Amino acid sequence: MIKDLEAALGYKFQNITLLQNALTHSSYANERWHNSLLSNERLEFLGDSVLGMLVADYLYRTFPNRPEGELTRMRADMVCETTLANAANVIGIGEHLLLGHGEERFGGRNRNSILADAMESVIAAAFLDGGIAAAKGIVEKFVLTEVPVHKLHNADYKTALQELVQQKKNQVLSYALVDQSGPDHDKQFEVQVTLNGDVVGKGIGSSKKRAEQSAAASAIEKLFPNKKVVSGRIASSDKFVGGQNAYLKDEVIALGASCVEMESGAIAHVALLNNVSYIAVRTISDSADGEAPDSFAEFCADSAHNAEAWLIEFIK
Repeated sequence: MIKDLEAALGYKFQNITLLQNALTHSSYANERWHNSLLSNERLEFLGDSVLGMLVADYLYRTFPNRPEGELTRMRADMVCETTLANAANVIGIGEHLLLGHGEERFGGRNRNSILADAMESVIAAAFLDGGIAAAKGIVEKFVLTEVPVHKLHNADYKTALQELVQQKKNQVLSYALVDQSGPDHDKQFEVQVTLNGDVVGKGIGSSKKRAEQSAAASAIEKLFPNKKVVSGRIASSDKFVGGQNAYLKDEVIALGASCVEMESGAIAHVALLNNVSYIAVRTISDSADGEAPDSFAEFCADSAHNAEAWLIEFIK
């Protein structure tokens, strides 16, 4: 089976134990050896930096006319959990993972957070085995395939927060894991973000990356209450005043949603089963003092017709 994975990666390991380690989830290591140090978490740590450097190098060389802030947003989009999980699915990493019984039972092979972490671990394993060229080959083949040239694929609160605080000099942001709880198959991570040593936001998520995004979103809400993050971009809420329809149309189109106009001038159709569309609807309803759905699940539970009517009600 490992040979099949090597074939999919397009790279043959000299030290196959590195690849095996990259596929070992902490739930398996804890059950088998009672030692999380034997899991892929350390490789994930290394892979995160190797991947970030390779993507940054690619963007720097490919887009010489793009400013630093735009390159930062593009990189964040390309190394986010969703992107890496998609890459892992293309390779078929999930079927090769070593998981504990609980994680196996509750669908760990298909969980984005686990797949994304494993993808980073595999990149690190290739780096340790064959140097930067080996890691670069995998990144080029599976990560640099969908570069967000015109629009970002995912909202990124961490990058947005970084841009906002850097409007002043000598601002230092830091993220720290303060707690984790729950069984291996259903862990919850709590992260806090500090600005110049002061806690400005906290977040909880099913992975450290999601918890960091949640903490960053919380910090933006606290420090910059007049700002919204839509499709990875920062927008002032005062843009909604007196022109909800015009601004909304621009933003939903930017999100990649499918839009048409009714006779009333309101937007009639949105790609409902898409997280970014939910973010858009939350933003719209917040600006209009409307009653937004409490969760993405609740939003999706609505039929297309009802949700469409609900959306039009708030923007007409």
